[in-house]
Amino acid sequence: MKRSLILISAIASAIYSYVGIADGIHSPEQKNISLPTFDILSAKVTSKGNIATFTMKVVGKAGSEVAKKRPGAGAPGAEAHAYVWPTSIDSYHAGFDKKQGILAIVAATHPDFDDTPLFDESGDNNYDNDGGVWHTHWVVLTPEERCGPGASQ
Repeated sequence: MKRSLILISAIASAIYSYVGIADGIHSPEQKNISLPTFDILSAKVTSKGNIATFTMKVVGKAGSEVAKKRPGAGAPGAEAHAYVWPTSIDSYHAGFDKKQGILAIVAATHPDFDDTPLFDESGDNNYDNDGGVWHTHWVVLTPEERCGPGASQ
């Protein structure tokens, strides 16, 4: 079963004019993959006005697999799951230094650490337990020799 994950994000006017991959990125379905919800078949970014729409089609049900909490794990060695949409936007356009890498938006879940302690993303009035909720991050991707051609965080 193929499902699409659609994430809509309002982004700053300095950014939205740079977003977009005409036809998106496509990949054939992989055989014998352990987590088909992360077998990405296509990814695309489109924009209209100041709204960018990030779409990803995966095998299985997108977002159904979440990282598992490990008691006492903390950030080092903690499990995290993510869907990543790379763009061609220089990091500078989102407030980072020039030419530090390219921006990507990430939908992530990481229950062993909460990176937004001032916000209650799950809406349960507990500000310390939101890392396991699917949420977004802007990240800067840079070339990493260990990962082969392309970029990594």
